[in-house]
Amino acid sequence: TAAPTSNANSNDQEETSNTELLYLLDLRSEAEFQERHLASGVVVPNKLPTGQQAGQSFSSDVAFHVVNIPLDELKKRRFELPPRHRSFAVLMNNLQTKSNLLKLEEYLIGPSSSRSVEVKQQSPQQQQQQQPNGTVSARKKRKRQGRPQKPWKVIGLISGDDDSETWKQADSLGLLITLPETNKSLETNNIHHFCPLPRLWEPDVMVRDLLLPAILKQAFGGQEQQDQVVVNDPTVETLNNNNDSATKNTYIEVWDLGAGSGRDVCFLGEELKHHFMLEKQNTKSENQISFHILAMDQRYRSSTTKAKSEQEECKEFWSRRGVGDCISCLEIDLMNDDTIMSSLEQLANKACSHDEGKTILVIFAVRFWSRSLVEHFVSRKLRQQCSTCSNVTVIFAISQFGKASIDAKWNFEHPKEKHVLERNELVDIFSSNKEKEEQNQTGWLVSHDRVV
Repeated sequence: TAAPTSNANSNDQEETSNTELLYLLDLRSEAEFQERHLASGVVVPNKLPTGQQAGQSFSSDVAFHVVNIPLDELKKRRFELPPRHRSFAVLMNNLQTKSNLLKLEEYLIGPSSSRSVEVKQQSPQQQQQQQPNGTVSARKKRKRQGRPQKPWKVIGLISGDDDSETWKQADSLGLLITLPETNKSLETNNIHHFCPLPRLWEPDVMVRDLLLPAILKQAFGGQEQQDQVVVNDPTVETLNNNNDSATKNTYIEVWDLGAGSGRDVCFLGEELKHHFMLEKQNTKSENQISFHILAMDQRYRSSTTKAKSEQEECKEFWSRRGVGDCISCLEIDLMNDDTIMSSLEQLANKACSHDEGKTILVIFAVRFWSRSLVEHFVSRKLRQQCSTCSNVTVIFAISQFGKASIDAKWNFEHPKEKHVLERNELVDIFSSNKEKEEQNQTGWLVSHDRVV
């Protein structure tokens, strides 16, 4: 839970020309956070005292970027933490409590050397008692765990106790947010407008920098720009030549193939909701824009036990971020091309059935790659049924590991080379040459191709 940030783009900027962001993870309970917390996005002068306490000095002004994840929920919500290369500070109560420090160590920093020694000093009998299957299960466990991960870059701890100097300093700097202000901010965010909440995690760079702008450009009837993704060429031409396209009703359907923990769809949901509500407030256009996002993954199975399923955890995540009403999930076998194509064709029929206005169908995948599935998509019924509708625009985008140049070597253990894109592989699949256009085999325009 967090109060909305006033700047929708502040989540994605490491720093501005005059301001550096200090990322702060608040591990207190949700009730304690709402009662009192540090403000996000408020710029304060350099040499910030709490920043110095956190082991960081600043050459420019500073703004906190604050996110609340209660300590007891941290283990299951680690997908909401920042990338492991990003430095951040931690604010928590009872810093001297051993149990809290052990949890912090386990979830963020890694196991302590003392506990590692204890494990190494266990006798074979003790190890056998803890793991009846012995070394076989241990090998399986190591295989499941894969490569060891680096700890997060925690640069320091800040006390959140009631008698801490943190709150006095925050109040003097205009950084203190109390319960009445929190309630007012949340109420405003729900009723009058919507702003994305502060986040420590990052969406995929393709989703943030290319796909979102492409969706917004199509939704608002803007002209084609250079930084676009794979778009259905004939439909784009029709929309760009239609001067009153912005006055039509618009429906946007977004599909994420292999959505995983659901961060990319959550990002799109927050940003689209923000932009469309802002557009409705600031203009008198009669254009009604609605959207729905569908996260697809074979891991979204309903739980038959007391433990929450990944589907339920995703739904809770989206609800916390204020977009649970516009995102849903679908369990689907991504390894079965026929099954997924049949499902996508049924979904496309439903998405393209809007009689008035225009429909934008967005299909994207991040680090999920199936050559046969993409080739089926390009050539089969799904593309054809969408392209025959004059009011439907299709955007297809993929972000995947790939070779930087033609004939480049792949010298990495993960992912395997067979799952890596050749430099021009996507271009070869989606590009439309004259011969194919005459045969009406593709009809796609590759409008962006980048290696990052």
